[in-house]
Amino acid sequence: MSYSASAAAGASSAASNSSAASVTQAAQLAQASAMGSTAYITATVDVPTFIFHIDLVLLAIAAVLILFTFPRMFAALGRPSHFFTGYFMRGPGNAKVPSLAREYAPRRNNPQRNASTKTTQSARTIGWTEDSHTLDSHAHLLTLPTRSAVNGKLTVPTRVPSWITLTHPIVVSIVNHEVLPGVTALKGLVVLLVFGVLAYAGFYESNPFSNPVREGYIAMAIFPIAVAVACKNNVLTWLAGVGYEKLNWLHRALGTLLVLCANLHGIGFIYNWAINDTFYTKIAQPQFQYGLVALAGTDLLYLGSRQFVRSKSYTLFLISHIVGLITTAVGMAQHFPVTVPYVVAGVVVYAVDRILRLARTRTTTAYLTPMPHLNNGTTHVHMPHLTRGFRAGQHVRVRVVDGTGIFAWIRALAFSRARPFSLASRPVGSGAELYIKKERGAFTTGLYKMATGEFASPQKSSNEKGLSEIEAGEPTRAVRMLVEGPYGGPSYTMFESYSGVVLVAGGSGISFTLGVLDDLMQAHAAGRSRVRAIEVVWAIADPAALTALLPALRPLLRPRPSPHSALSVRMTVHYTRAGGRGPLPDPSRLPTGIHLRAGRPDLLRTLDATIDRVLDARAGPQPHGMSGVVAAACGPHELVAQLEGAVGSLSWDRWRDVGGVETVSESFAF
Repeated sequence: MSYSASAAAGASSAASNSSAASVTQAAQLAQASAMGSTAYITATVDVPTFIFHIDLVLLAIAAVLILFTFPRMFAALGRPSHFFTGYFMRGPGNAKVPSLAREYAPRRNNPQRNASTKTTQSARTIGWTEDSHTLDSHAHLLTLPTRSAVNGKLTVPTRVPSWITLTHPIVVSIVNHEVLPGVTALKGLVVLLVFGVLAYAGFYESNPFSNPVREGYIAMAIFPIAVAVACKNNVLTWLAGVGYEKLNWLHRALGTLLVLCANLHGIGFIYNWAINDTFYTKIAQPQFQYGLVALAGTDLLYLGSRQFVRSKSYTLFLISHIVGLITTAVGMAQHFPVTVPYVVAGVVVYAVDRILRLARTRTTTAYLTPMPHLNNGTTHVHMPHLTRGFRAGQHVRVRVVDGTGIFAWIRALAFSRARPFSLASRPVGSGAELYIKKERGAFTTGLYKMATGEFASPQKSSNEKGLSEIEAGEPTRAVRMLVEGPYGGPSYTMFESYSGVVLVAGGSGISFTLGVLDDLMQAHAAGRSRVRAIEVVWAIADPAALTALLPALRPLLRPRPSPHSALSVRMTVHYTRAGGRGPLPDPSRLPTGIHLRAGRPDLLRTLDATIDRVLDARAGPQPHGMSGVVAAACGPHELVAQLEGAVGSLSWDRWRDVGGVETVSESFAF
C-alpha cells in the first residue's frame, strides 16, 4: 500500500514536472517562432531562468568586491561621527549664524581685492609679518584638551589598511597602471570578468550569429544594473564606501555591453528576416516595432555619451541620455512581457535615486566674493547656514536660483543643471565654502561676473545688509542657491588614522586640500588624530595664486597644541609660469611652513621626505605605532596618475617601515 502510493506520487510528480517543462518549452518555442527562429530552444536551457541566474552571478561578484571593504567599514563604524555623517547637510539650528567675515576671508588690504585697486605690493599690504606664525596673537585657535585626553584615554581612530597595502609597491604599480585612458589594470580586470560572465551567457548552448535571441535577454539583464550604478544614490556606493563618480567607469562598461548585445540581437534578426524575405511581415507586428524603438534608444544613449559630445556640449549629452533612457525603457517593456520586471526594476531604482536627491537638496543663501588673482579668476562661495552633515573632502552639486518666489525655486530644481564642486571647509565650522574657478563655461563665468557686480545679483550685497566693507573683505554679493549633497569623499579612508598625510593639489584642486587640512588640524588639536607629519603640494601656473590664497592658508598652518603629540606641517607651492597677473611672492617673507619652488613637483621625493619625517617622529614618545601614510590628490588626471606612479616606485623597505602607503584620488576628468 505504502509502496504503491509512493510510486503513484512519484509518477504524478514526474508527470507534473514533465508537463511544466513542456509548457515552458512550448511557450519559448512559440516566442522563438514569432521571432522567426526555430533553432532557439535546446532541451536543457530555460533561457529566462538562466539569464536571471547570470544576474545573480553579477551581483555575487559585486558582493565579493564589497566584502574586501568590510574591515574598513567596521573601523569607520567605530566612529559614528564619521560613519553616519556625509549624507544630509544641515545648518546650525537656532544658533547664531557665523559672521560672513571668516578668519581667513579676503581682507580689505589684500592685493587681490579687484583689478582696479591700486596698492603697493609691500609686506604690510599683503599682510605678511615676521610673527604671523607665533602663538601669541592666535589664542582663538588654541583648543583645550578633551576630557578623554586629560584622563589619558586618547580617542584616535583605528587604522585598517586596505588589502593592497598588505602587498608590495610593485603590485600597487601594476594594479594602478593605466591600460587605457582612465582605465587601470584593476578596473580592466573587473570589466573582463563581467564580460566573461556575459560571454558565457551568450554562447552556452547557443549560436549568437544564427540565433541572436539570447543577446536580447542579456541586454535586458544588464539594463537595471547599468541604471543602478549610474545613480547618485545606490547601495553599491554606500556599502563599498566609494562615491558615485568612482563607479562611472563601470556604468560606461555595462552600457557599452548593453548596446553591443542589443545591436547583435536586433540587427541579427533584421538580417535573418531580410534573407528569408519576411522583413515586412515581421516588422508590421507591434512587438517588433517596439523592439526597434528600444534599439534606437540604446544607440542614442551610446552616441550621446561619447567623449567629444560630453566635452563640447554637456546639455546635448544630458538630453540624449534622458530621451534615450525613456525610449529604451518603453520599447523594452512593450517588446515582450518577459522584459517588464527588469524595466520596472530599473525605473524603480532611478525613481528612488531622484527622491533621495531631492531629500538631500537644501535651499540657502550664499555669499560670493571675487578673487581675480586665484587661478585667473575664482569665486569664493560662503554658505554660513550649512555647517554640518558633511565630511571634509566631499563635494556638493549647486544650482543658482534666478528670480524670486516659490516658482523660481521650482524652475531651478526642474530645469537648471547641478554642477559639482569640492567643499573647501571642514564641518562644524563657520559654514560650507567653495572655490569655483572661472572657466569657459557659462555657469562659472556668470557666477564670477555676479560676484564682481557685472551681473545683477538676485539679492542685496552683504554691504547692503549692514556689514562694512572691512568686515566682508571684498564687496560680497548674496545669491540664492540649491545645494545637493554631499557626495563622494574619502569615506572609509579616515585621514586622522594615519601617521603621515600627503595632500597634492593641482590648480583649483586646492579646495579639496583646504577642507581636509582644516579637518586634520582640528582633529589634532582635539586629540583625535594619529598624524605626525602633513605635506601639502600645490601645483599652479601663476605664483600670484599663492598671494591670493594666503589669507586662507595662514590660519591653517598656525600651530595648534595637542594633548598627546606634535604635528609637523609643511606646504610647497610649485609654479610653472612666472610673470603672471601678480608679482612673484618673496620666499623669504612667506609664513613659516610655506615654500615656493619653480617647476613641477617631484612626488616620489615628496613621499620619501614625508616618510622620513614620520619615521623621525618615532624617536619621540610613542603612544601609537606606525600607521602608514595616505597620499591624496585632487587635480587633473595627469597629476593623479603621477602620484599613483610615485607610490608604486617606493622601495619595499620604506614601505614596510612606515606601514604602507595608500592613495585617494579626486580627478577633474569627466
